[in-house]
Amino acid sequence: MVDSTWLTVSKAAKLLGGIHPETVRRYAAADFLYMERLPRGHRRIDPASVQALNDANALPEGDERDEAIATLREKNRLRAERRGRKP
Repeated sequence: MVDSTWLTVSKAAKLLGGIHPETVRRYAAADFLYMERLPRGHRRIDPASVQALNDANALPEGDERDEAIATLREKNRLRAERRGRKP
């Protein structure tokens, strides 16, 4: 359930190193971030998924980083399925 600690797309973009908000939307669509929509359609990003992506990106390039990102994506995909968001 979304609460007041969840982030707007703009806030998540700033926490992800100042990337463009559209990139945040794409990351959420590709399961790099976990997102929910409010009843009026506004997106909210789980701050834990932002931190997890930042942590994974901080790893040196290589197998460990790739595995961390793949695990993150799978976790977000399964979470979305349980919430009935994706097929």
